[in-house]
Amino acid sequence: MYTPHCGTGDFMNGVFEAGGALFLSQDCLQLNRDKHIRGVYLPSRFFFLIWGLWNCGFYPMNGLYFSLSGGIMLVTANLVWCYLAFKYRNA
Repeated sequence: MYTPHCGTGDFMNGVFEAGGALFLSQDCLQLNRDKHIRGVYLPSRFFFLIWGLWNCGFYPMNGLYFSLSGGIMLVTANLVWCYLAFKYRNA
């Protein structure tokens, strides 16, 4: 029987997820300043949004709560970016 636990791997993954959220937040700020999208392949952003949503279900099922915390931050930043991309899609 598998017993989930919060170990070093979970902590480090959570740090990487949170770091990704910080970088993506900068993308959100830049997109909001520019008000147009250039040089971005939109399907990849939406793919990573869906993957992040999957992770937010997968992590707690496996007891990975540091990863979940970082994952929620990353999904939130990705949702903001996708919203801004939709808002400025014709600019």
